[in-house]
Amino acid sequence: MLLILYLGRKRFPKASKLALLLPVWGVINLIYGGDWNAEYVYNHGVKGTGVIVRVENTNSYINHVQVVNYHCLIKTKEGKTVKTYFENSGDAFYPANELEMPPQIGESFSVKYIEGDEENFIILTNDKKNGFSNKINCTKLLQEMVSAQATYNFDKTNSSNKRAFKQLVEKFLKEPCDTNLQRVYRMQLEELK
Repeated sequence: MLLILYLGRKRFPKASKLALLLPVWGVINLIYGGDWNAEYVYNHGVKGTGVIVRVENTNSYINHVQVVNYHCLIKTKEGKTVKTYFENSGDAFYPANELEMPPQIGESFSVKYIEGDEENFIILTNDKKNGFSNKINCTKLLQEMVSAQATYNFDKTNSSNKRAFKQLVEKFLKEPCDTNLQRVYRMQLEELK
């Protein structure tokens, strides 16, 4: 490739400079392409629903984590059903799902997809009308609340720890989370008063 660039630089000076930029662009696309695609689908996609129908372990590993294929069905706004899949190593969740908690088999979730290319989709993690999105939100809140509870239990004399824990419990009780857990934390909230 370098020989071609060297020989062609006099005849096609602009093309040879462009040819040097193509590998750089390729590396940038490898690094950021998935994120750019997810954002594009989020901003320009059409809303639909999906359900996981099968989970399949692969023989591939990335950073010592096994790659798993989640086979799903997506129902478009026209009512068409599309078979597709996503991997736990990809950018299927938007906004990003730090918990890396995919839907379970049979669990419904909201998606956005590109019309005409329904296999290019993202799973919405911020759709308040969807149980999967609520589960992610409740799990994040629960993690924050348990951390604040541990801090409060370590030093119950510290009023800022008590206030932080109380605020997180109140926030958790307002969300559509597990009613059994809410009952337990409602009792704890009464003890904090």
